[in-house]
Amino acid sequence: MVTTIQVDSQTKDKLFHLKLKISELEGRNVSYNEIIQRLLKDFKSTKKNIVINRLTMRKYCGTLPKNALKDWQEEKYKDFA
Repeated sequence: MVTTIQVDSQTKDKLFHLKLKISELEGRNVSYNEIIQRLLKDFKSTKKNIVINRLTMRKYCGTLPKNALKDWQEEKYKDFA
């Protein structure tokens, strides 16, 4: 299914320049569809890494006292007072 999307001129310019760079690197004409698919694929893999990192960090939740963040912030800003 083909559809039309609306983007502002600044986004359109960035997408056009990205298309030119990738076309130059690959030595062939790259469609906007390919560019958008690549961006979505990169986003999905980045999002997957974020989720994995968050799940890893959850294992460590509760290892510090509840007021540890407050104490750390007070200590951090002590030099600026």
